[in-house]
Amino acid sequence: MSSLFFMVISINSISLNIRYTYKNDYASRMEINLRGNYVNQNNLIKASDIEDLAKSFPNGSISYMTQSDSIIEANHAIFPIKAVLSAENADKFLGLDILRGCFINSEQYQYGNKVAVISDTIAYKLFMSHNVIGNEIYISDIKYKIIGVYKSKNSILSVLASDGIERVYIPFKSTTDNASKIPYTIFIKDESLKEKPFRVHTLEGIIKERLRKEPNMYRINDFYESSIYTSQPFLLFIFLVGVLLICKVIKYFIKYLKFGFLNLKSGLRNNYLVGILFKWKLPIIIYIIGTALILILLGEIGKNITFKGAIPPEYIPVDNIFDFKFYANKIREAIYGLNSNFGYIPTQLELFLRYNLLVVYISILFLILNFIAVLSAIKLDKLVSGTITKQMAALAASVVIGLAISFIACLLFGISYIIPIKEMLILIVFLDVTFINENNVDALSDKLYARLNG
Repeated sequence: MSSLFFMVISINSISLNIRYTYKNDYASRMEINLRGNYVNQNNLIKASDIEDLAKSFPNGSISYMTQSDSIIEANHAIFPIKAVLSAENADKFLGLDILRGCFINSEQYQYGNKVAVISDTIAYKLFMSHNVIGNEIYISDIKYKIIGVYKSKNSILSVLASDGIERVYIPFKSTTDNASKIPYTIFIKDESLKEKPFRVHTLEGIIKERLRKEPNMYRINDFYESSIYTSQPFLLFIFLVGVLLICKVIKYFIKYLKFGFLNLKSGLRNNYLVGILFKWKLPIIIYIIGTALILILLGEIGKNITFKGAIPPEYIPVDNIFDFKFYANKIREAIYGLNSNFGYIPTQLELFLRYNLLVVYISILFLILNFIAVLSAIKLDKLVSGTITKQMAALAASVVIGLAISFIACLLFGISYIIPIKEMLILIVFLDVTFINENNVDALSDKLYARLNG
């Protein structure tokens, strides 16, 4: 049971990691990502086209970037990096945690100032300190001034989504011929997109009709439901546990109603209804309160196991949901994408979401196996030995141990520790109900029945 609660808390923390990595819900956005840099550049969106693209989203936020292999040099140290040409506000879409200084502001971006934002890892490698604001570095023999230091991500999911190469962020306009440069990734966050069912098709239409560019040269990723995709496997598990709990509670509720009906029927044989009401006044009040509490419990369980599910819109046919050829093509595209990317470089969030989902689904499989093992152990324990007091003590100890181990695990792997209070309560109540021995319930009912009937 300790491992069960450990997995429940850990999976919840992992599944919500995206939500807490990107501040102000910036994980919910669209990304237009170049499929490869080998195509005809006349068909591609240039930096000068971004202003026209922004007109389609007047109330939204747009940023972009391009990264290339480069060399950083300072203080007699040199090593390879990725130089990321960034527009303003890119830090929000990148989920950067600025430790010192600031990110590229509007003025530095517009004037193309030679400024740079480096990681704390680079700062330590070059200067043996994080207090490096104002120091100078050389990126491909061009001098830049450090204006900010961001915290390197060291969680297990961030490591899985990384290529191990440090990034240095510089203004997009700090390079020559920047207006004709091709942004490899464009970020878009806008409330109007959030309400649209087929956001990918909407962006494809804007690229083709407004910008006069070829949308097939880009892979458009929809991350507006990213936090739902990662959390729904765990919430589905809790939903199934809740359904089982409701079935168990209904089963005992029927026994409870049957107990009351039999007592009322027996009492009416020797007394009038008014006489029974006076004679059994306290038991009747307790019975009515118990009925109300059980109904409230059923309502609360039902309310707390509901969740919003989501399917990526690009995997839903626009015209006919039973278009099986569409689904076959999607499966084929997925296989082809795994076998060869044709120069496509996934974005950080795309990789982060991919590995997050992989870890969550694998963990859910082990959680289900663990859940089945616990139910089997409870059943055997009830058949062999164990009082209800010992069982409740074991449950309480399991919760405490699970909380402690999951906290340590999240701390070690750099994952935000998030306790799913409602989901934990549903699981605890389910285990409490599962511990109940039906023979003991029947025996208690018989004793109460005999006592009420003298």
